[in-house]
Amino acid sequence: MPSSLLALLLLLPVGLIGLSEAQGRQQRPQIRVSQSLVSVGGSVSVACETPVSVGAENCSLYRDSELIAFRSQTAVQHRCEFRVTGRELLGQRQTQSGELTAVELSCDYRPSHSASLHSERSTVQMLGDLQKPSLEVRPFSVRETDTVELSCRPPAISVSVSLCRFYTHSPAKQSPVYIENIAACSLSVSGETLLRLRAADSQELQLLCRYAVKSIDTLSPLSEAVTVRLPDEVSLLWRHVLSALVLLATVGFIIESCFSSTQTGAPGSSRRGQGDSGQLEETVC
Repeated sequence: MPSSLLALLLLLPVGLIGLSEAQGRQQRPQIRVSQSLVSVGGSVSVACETPVSVGAENCSLYRDSELIAFRSQTAVQHRCEFRVTGRELLGQRQTQSGELTAVELSCDYRPSHSASLHSERSTVQMLGDLQKPSLEVRPFSVRETDTVELSCRPPAISVSVSLCRFYTHSPAKQSPVYIENIAACSLSVSGETLLRLRAADSQELQLLCRYAVKSIDTLSPLSEAVTVRLPDEVSLLWRHVLSALVLLATVGFIIESCFSSTQTGAPGSSRRGQGDSGQLEETVC
């Protein structure tokens, strides 16, 4: 009997330790993020879920290995919801344009009668501010029957580009007019389409573009505007007519000059022909 009691006493601390560890695992909160990639100008939703068996009063959110929370909130129904901006996630750190920076998030809660526990860490990739692309347009002078080739060229970034958007902007309109989304970032537009988009009293139209990256709802700044000329077809026709009239007038003047020279030089040529029978009579205009 004494030996059995001694064995029980020896095993009791081991059982208590196991029970304490099990309770500790059960009391650890769960952290969930709405997306794993966010831009500096964007935001992400973070949820800290506390155990139902524990009466949590509030939750705190931590960056990386920091000991001081950067956000705290009262728990509602065993859950804390945070809306965190990209700049908050970075804290004092800097990120390069178009580059990814990893930020680890964790949370804890403060129960009514026990110590605070940390969750596992969840990683969010921070994308630096996007730079504006460059736009190539060919040709710059467009008629109704022409086809215009547009190419939007994003700068080198750490993530894939999902699509490009093309816009027009005329001086008479305050904001760019969206043309089309396209994944290849190259677009062919008819001159007729551009003529419809320009202002009625303008012969110029500005084209712009921007791009978006995969897995994130963020657009880059607009590119620099590229101006294309769209001459009025009626004005262009009149210029052709005037050019034809000028050409006809020039030809008429030359013909008239030739006839005048022929009539003036004919008598002298005839006399020269009578005086020298070995030469042929010739008049050149």
